[in-house]
Amino acid sequence: MESYLINAKETMQLLGVSEGMAYKIIAQCNQELAKKGYITIRGKAPRVYLMERVGIKEVVDVEK
Repeated sequence: MESYLINAKETMQLLGVSEGMAYKIIAQCNQELAKKGYITIRGKAPRVYLMERVGIKEVVDVEK
């Protein structure tokens, strides 16, 4: 079962980016959510929201 939240390691695999870029993407998502009044967790973001923001419409299995 996939976790509701996605971390930097999974973001790196999903998007093919560096660890630093993965953390920047997660931070940006969390900033957007915080402005909307949501509680956020540093270093993790809601999987569905992150995928929506980067334009991924379907769930992708990142486990290899």
